[in-house]
Amino acid sequence: MANQSAGPLEKKYTLKDETGTGAFSQVYQAVCNATGRAKAVKFLDPKAVKFGSESVEVELLRTCSHPNVIALEEVLHIDPRRAKTALVFPAFDLDLRRLLRLRRGFPLDFPNE
Repeated sequence: MANQSAGPLEKKYTLKDETGTGAFSQVYQAVCNATGRAKAVKFLDPKAVKFGSESVEVELLRTCSHPNVIALEEVLHIDPRRAKTALVFPAFDLDLRRLLRLRRGFPLDFPNE
């Protein structure tokens, strides 16, 4: 049963390990509480709003429908006072870097960072 004081994110998803970071975001593995399906949750840094990148990214992902672009499933405004937003995507076992290496798009000695 969901915690009554839990926010919208905690009611729907259980967060696991951090899988990546960027200039304005952190990405975590998550599990949907209702379905048990793996998800990726990207937390946008409130600083991104200053530069307009949050709204641009969300709008592009909402309107983009292409087999090579991961579909945005949900946008959660988890702390409106601080403009904190979470984007929910389906999770995959493979990231782009590993996929390109497997398909020989990157040399094996290509740096990880």
